[in-house]
Amino acid sequence: MEAARYSADLRSRGKLLIYPAQVAPAQAGYRPSFEQLSWAQRVILASTADGAIIVDGKMIHAPVLARAYQIQNFAMDTAGENHD
Repeated sequence: MEAARYSADLRSRGKLLIYPAQVAPAQAGYRPSFEQLSWAQRVILASTADGAIIVDGKMIHAPVLARAYQIQNFAMDTAGENHD
């Protein structure tokens, strides 16, 4: 799982696996963490406001907002997967 988390942090979207037993840990490693999802939701909610967007003391620009949507969408895509 640590290798998958490291790869996900580098923005990798997948991992080559050989054994079926590796699937669940890899999925867990790629799934966004609670902190990442919480941040993404704060950014997305703030983006509905007019004017400059500031979340956690940082200005939010279009690429950061796009990353927040990626995190949220990936979390929704993997929500029904086995969490064992």
